[in-house]
Amino acid sequence: MLRNSIALVGGVLLSFALRLVGVRLAWIAIVGNVDYSENKHAIVRWLLWNMFAVAPAVAVVVGALVASIVRRSGWWLGGVAMLPLCIYELIGSVHTPDIVMSVAYIALAFGGAFVVSRFKRRSP
Repeated sequence: MLRNSIALVGGVLLSFALRLVGVRLAWIAIVGNVDYSENKHAIVRWLLWNMFAVAPAVAVVVGALVASIVRRSGWWLGGVAMLPLCIYELIGSVHTPDIVMSVAYIALAFGGAFVVSRFKRRSP
């Protein structure tokens, strides 16, 4: 039980940290240090990269990592670890695409956790 709780809290913290690092790296790679008011196409590319690359990758990594730590039957905690991040992101704007993408990210986290749990050995 303690291991599951620690893994869940660690997964929540990891999801925030990975998302911040991923967003910042995507910003540096796509927009760079230019004045963003001059390069609006780069901002759109950055938003699309965040939506379709960074966030799904964070969801899968967090789900898989949490599932690798918890017991095999607690694989679902990998998806639950993404809930606080998705709720935090929805606080700012609640639009249909944001809700759909948040549900998709949580589903990816559950999927990653489930796949990792199937490859784990059974506990004695």
